[in-house]
Amino acid sequence: MQLNKKLRTFLVLGGILLLCSIQQGLTATPAEVYQEAVPAVVLLVSMEPNSKTHSKGTGSMITNQHVLTNAHVVLGDSGRPMDKTLVFYSFENPNDGIEQNFRKGRQAKVSHYSEKLDLALLEVEAPPKVTPLSLGPADGVQIGDPVLAIGHPENGGLWSLTSGRIGARIRNAKGVRGNHIFQTEASLNRGNSGGPLLNEDGQMIGVSTSIARKAADGLAITGINFAVQSDVAREWLQSVGLRLPKVMAVSVNRLALTPAPEKPVAAAPETKPATTTATTKPTQPAPPAKEKPAPVGVSTPPKVKEETQLLTRPRPFRDDELFDHISNQTYSEFSQQLEAEFEAFQKQQSR
Repeated sequence: MQLNKKLRTFLVLGGILLLCSIQQGLTATPAEVYQEAVPAVVLLVSMEPNSKTHSKGTGSMITNQHVLTNAHVVLGDSGRPMDKTLVFYSFENPNDGIEQNFRKGRQAKVSHYSEKLDLALLEVEAPPKVTPLSLGPADGVQIGDPVLAIGHPENGGLWSLTSGRIGARIRNAKGVRGNHIFQTEASLNRGNSGGPLLNEDGQMIGVSTSIARKAADGLAITGINFAVQSDVAREWLQSVGLRLPKVMAVSVNRLALTPAPEKPVAAAPETKPATTTATTKPTQPAPPAKEKPAPVGVSTPPKVKEETQLLTRPRPFRDDELFDHISNQTYSEFSQQLEAEFEAFQKQQSR
């Protein structure tokens, strides 16, 4: 009898240890999540060739051809998409201050955008084959859950990884019905705009959007960063005609997979197909409220009032060398193409 009791105790303890080891084995490390996700995270550079308006941000491949990012990364002062947006991938552009050639920029076209939600959908010309990031369920995310962010922060390295936890869930941010966001302590800075906020299973549960750095009275604010919830992004993408597969939500004990619950956005915000025609009237953003956070995709520090706004349009920033290099590279390639065509024409005429 005593032997059977000891045996049962041993089996129970053994089962607990086995369960713990299985749970640990199913949870990826931050390094594993990063290695899996980073090929689908892109650097976005948008420019107006005939002006000083330019913007650097981050995006996520969510299909084999589509990139999800922030609207303020690709929209100019006119409220319309900037003339040129280039997409760069980590495996084609070394994170090296000497060897950053950025020769592999692919053209992208803004197909739809929503200024109210600060979301934009891009189509990339001839994209490489990468595994897209999946939009995970935001409904089950709890305050205190660990998260990771990947992006290109100002004065930092490209494709940088930061980590933190969910600090709050905020509904109807900036008074926009259906604009639900996460607050996170994961470090975000200008250049992280549009990048993915990932859970520990590598699913994108948010789109990094804005930060708070200075209060109206000048007091410094730290660790307050925001991301549009993935369920909001999914509903918006469906509203513009892009259907994504359902993502399985990993349960708390990491042992069972259940379908993610679908919660409709309370009201569909205004969405616009992208156009560059002069007749298009840009959406007028709502008047800013006091002490609102600033966007993270712009690098030149704006005035205090602008810095405390949420979802503002892009402004020029300090990565002048990057823009100069890309502009010079584009001009050089164009010149080489013209010279090659002229030489071919001369050879044809001499025959």
